Amino acid sequence: MGLFIVASLTAFLSWLPATPDSARPPEIVSASESEGPWTPVCKHFGQTVPKESVGLARFCLDGKPAARVLIATVPDPELTHLSLTFDRIVESITRAASDGDLANERYTFDSYWFPWLTGLKDDPDSAKRRTADAERIRRVNTPGLLLFRNQNAPEQLLLVFLVGETPTSGVNSLALSTAWGYAIGLADKDHRLPICGGTQCAAILGPTFTGSIPSLNAFLQSQNKRAPTVIISGSVTGDLVNPFDSQANIHFCTTTESNQTRVSALFRFLEVRAGSNPSRDFAFLAEDETEYGERGGKGEKGALTLRYPRGISRLRNSFEEIPGGAGKVPQGTPYTPLPLNLRDPGQDSIPSLSAQQTPVSQEAVVGELAATLRHERIRYVGIIATDPLDELFLSRTIRALAPNVRIVLFHSDLLFSRQAREWGLNGILAVTSYSLIARNQYVEGTLIPSRTQFADEESEGVYNAMRRMFLGQGPDSDPFCNSPVHPGASSGADFML
Repeated sequence: MGLFIVASLTAFLSWLPATPDSARPPEIVSASESEGPWTPVCKHFGQTVPKESVGLARFCLDGKPAARVLIATVPDPELTHLSLTFDRIVESITRAASDGDLANERYTFDSYWFPWLTGLKDDPDSAKRRTADAERIRRVNTPGLLLFRNQNAPEQLLLVFLVGETPTSGVNSLALSTAWGYAIGLADKDHRLPICGGTQCAAILGPTFTGSIPSLNAFLQSQNKRAPTVIISGSVTGDLVNPFDSQANIHFCTTTESNQTRVSALFRFLEVRAGSNPSRDFAFLAEDETEYGERGGKGEKGALTLRYPRGISRLRNSFEEIPGGAGKVPQGTPYTPLPLNLRDPGQDSIPSLSAQQTPVSQEAVVGELAATLRHERIRYVGIIATDPLDELFLSRTIRALAPNVRIVLFHSDLLFSRQAREWGLNGILAVTSYSLIARNQYVEGTLIPSRTQFADEESEGVYNAMRRMFLGQGPDSDPFCNSPVHPGASSGADFML
């Protein structure tokens, strides 16, 4: 693995950009109690759901050309603080489907159905609140759907079932079970995804979180006579050898490097190039409650690990906006940028019953963590966070309270570049598989003279994982995560600082 140094927070774009959709505009399908993931499929054919139909019959595919089917796990936008990550992943899936294999396997977005509703407020009436809670449970336990049509053969559909997950409890097993039943039942043996290599298989894009691996593993173990399963994640970075090794016919890989590999390479760089002693000069600031924070915060070479409350969002949500977020416009900016509001609701953390005092208590904790960094003479602090908004909040706070400490992130995100000048975030280091520099496409031998700009590393990783589903198996020992641009290339990826 190579470690490259670039003068930017953001990194490397390896794949080809999306192409324009066809003339037919996407159709937006609204959600209601009587609807489900079958709704956009039936609407595509101009049909209504047959009365009293159940199961697969609801999808209006009888007598229609067979569809390709896969399952994607995504952050539950209603139960987590990660609606931004959800939006980015869905966008990457859509872009990847449009590019496909750059030949026959390319799909245009058609319509969608989501079970999730965001921004809901609790009703003061207890009876109405109980009814709303029951309805929410029903909704979030139902998979969503993205519907695509083949650009060369519009009658050929692609169904992507979306299953919610959280970084604490993992994949929603009820929604996954329903999506699995639909996917297995609707998949046609003569229209398999190319990743299956001509044999029957099930395909899962995901998971998003390291903490979702055990729940996904448990579900697959419960499936008797399960077809061979291909699982490709574009964002899992936990220290994992192969969590599915005990299972037969499961092929798992990621399109991004693990945190352990990144930390090891970073420490080598600090020792050799910066003359630093990481065990003395480096500290991890890791979130609690999640497996990602637990694994990512393990002290490499004896480095100090400090825990911060994952519910730090309660503190950042106590501000309408971070001071300065909607302040003066940086010099040279020809327009007024949108204010960056760090508010984001979610229910994947233990609830706080002290809405007024808990944020103040957390503020005191963060202040003491910054004081520890100063007193211990820490030179570098690596932030381990699931939520990019938490990373932004902590980066700005640490920069203000411990300005001599160099902040290190273990992924790239354009939000940091956007706020760098206004919030004084210049000089932050990012160890990343993708630096998001669009010009680097040409370094990878891209032939089409156009580029796609991704918002963060996970977006590009998911894009690569999704595109891999449309390519046949490669010739080497790990055929599932090869480059979509160079199918015969090594599955390993260099990363950058």
